[in-house]
Amino acid sequence: MSWIQKLYETYELCANAPQFERNPLNPVSSQYQDTQIQITIDGEGRFLRAEASEIQDTLIPVTEASASRSGNNPEPNPLADKLCYCASDLDKYGGDTKRFAGYQAQLLKWCSSPHADPKVSAVLEYLGKGTLASDLIAGRVLQYSEGKLSRLKVRPGKTIDPEDAWIRWRVEMPGIAVANTWEDTGLLQRWTSFENSGEQKTGICAVTGKILRIARIHPRGIRANSDRAKLISSNDKAGFTYRGRFTEADQAVAVGYEVTQKAHTR
Repeated sequence: MSWIQKLYETYELCANAPQFERNPLNPVSSQYQDTQIQITIDGEGRFLRAEASEIQDTLIPVTEASASRSGNNPEPNPLADKLCYCASDLDKYGGDTKRFAGYQAQLLKWCSSPHADPKVSAVLEYLGKGTLASDLIAGRVLQYSEGKLSRLKVRPGKTIDPEDAWIRWRVEMPGIAVANTWEDTGLLQRWTSFENSGEQKTGICAVTGKILRIARIHPRGIRANSDRAKLISSNDKAGFTYRGRFTEADQAVAVGYEVTQKAHTR
């Protein structure tokens, strides 16, 4: 565990250092994600405009599960996510809307908490109107013909399924200087506080020796945003990752949630 300890200590020393002011380390419960569609709304949840582009390294809030999601029913992210999570009207255009309910429920839970954020509340208000896909088609960001959405061109020579396009949000509000949700440190901190406010499993962290919230899932994205490789994994309950010596993964090793988040920051 010495390498995780060194990484964690490096984060703690560098997090508020002046040389990182222009490129700060990302907070706990957030990660970088390439996004393809940027949507701008106002503080009342009214659609203003949208644009498509290949955008690198957008900082988005994540849950412990969504940060490492995979499989047939992946967990939703709390704000920025793929179009198939955000648009409840995709079924009008040949798409699938089964993931919207979970995404909306998580957003509503955040907005109903003491850690609510006005920009997030505006996004929730807009999404409740059920016009996201329609607005993108009207704004010529998406093309619809012959009963289906055309593939989205994100850069020369590259297209993607529009349902897989990642959405990021701008919320323009009077008196608020930072419209970009991914640059709003207050919003990200409110998410971190909310994500950590629920009932969590605690135990002795092998890195710090303290009783902390224990990580159930460790981050991926070690080399790049799309990288699924992991440094720590213990989810193989049917194989031999830890079975044979232990009955539970935490008996082999337990690392604090905040510790592993900070140690994995790129």
